[in-house]
Amino acid sequence: MMRLYYKTDGKNLKTDINKLNYDIAKRVIESFPMYEQAILTDILLPDRPIEKNVEIVSIEYDLPEDEVWNLLNNVTNKIAKERGLI
Repeated sequence: MMRLYYKTDGKNLKTDINKLNYDIAKRVIESFPMYEQAILTDILLPDRPIEKNVEIVSIEYDLPEDEVWNLLNNVTNKIAKERGLI
C-alpha cells in the first residue's frame, strides 16, 4: 500500500480497493512530520529491496537501522489498523 502511494498520484487507479488503499496510505503517511515522510520516501521510492533501502537510509540520515525499521513498522501498523486488517 505504501509503495502505491509513492508510485502513483492516486488519480487513475482502476479498482475501488486500490483507491481505498491509496487514500488510507496517503492519510497515514501525511500525518507524520515532514522529516519522517522524507525518510519514508527514501525507503519506499527506490526500486530496491526494502532491506537495502533501510540500510542506505540509516547511513544517509545517520540513524540506527532499528530506528528506521521502527518508523516503517509504525506506519505499516497504522495503515493496517485504518484498513481494518488488524
